[in-house]
Amino acid sequence: MRMTESGISDQVMRFIFSRDNEELGELTILKIACKLNISQSHLYQIFQNEKKIPPGKFLMMAKMIRAAILLDESDEIPPIKVVSKKMGFSSTDYFTRIFKEHFGTTPGKYREYTRQRSILPGKKPELLKKNTGKGKNRNNKT
Repeated sequence: MRMTESGISDQVMRFIFSRDNEELGELTILKIACKLNISQSHLYQIFQNEKKIPPGKFLMMAKMIRAAILLDESDEIPPIKVVSKKMGFSSTDYFTRIFKEHFGTTPGKYREYTRQRSILPGKKPELLKKNTGKGKNRNNKT
């Protein structure tokens, strides 16, 4: 599956997005590099140069987006622990921390928000407030 350098980052993105949940959860940059028959460092360099984001960060973003979709499914609502495992996390606490870094809220609050949104169209629940006044304010220079 060797490609020209100009197409590698697009191939990586297509490869990531075409995985099912379990495959995405098990996917690593090393596995992608092996699939493309290039070294991990070469993949990193090309992807970073073309997309201006490290491939590992892009992969994590893809996993978090997929996790959000799983948390929002209306037919079958898997527990957060199951979503965490599907996305390749061995620790639900670590999954929750990474999810919150990406979306500004915990998976539980995200699910609660999406459920309220689907039940009460037109009403905007206030569950996704970013700053509750607790902790340090990063903009405060004192």
